[in-house]
Amino acid sequence: MTTNYVPEQQASLKVISENTEGYGIGEEEVQILLDRMPRVLPSKWAELPFDGLSKKYRRVDRLQVIATVDLHKDGRKWLHVSLSRHDRLPSYSDLLEVKDLFVGREHKAIQVFPQRPST
Repeated sequence: MTTNYVPEQQASLKVISENTEGYGIGEEEVQILLDRMPRVLPSKWAELPFDGLSKKYRRVDRLQVIATVDLHKDGRKWLHVSLSRHDRLPSYSDLLEVKDLFVGREHKAIQVFPQRPST
């Protein structure tokens, strides 16, 4: 699948590709990440500088989002989107907005709760 990127996306693809050499992440994974991320952010969001393996965003109220695509143990490529606040847990409405904006309304998203350690 070939995607035509605007110049800003081509520059982002080049930076990500250069920074992912040796990580087992190829152009396909980078394209998945770029294809899923919003091309135009709502006015209350900004993209932040981050390493070549991820994209990082912040909303004006300091909600932060990090998105990555990686090949996991199951052999499938997964889009991982995490969100955080510095002073509290994100609200349910935060979760919904981030899911719709960064995963897409048409895609399923799953919240994972790790297994508790045995005591």
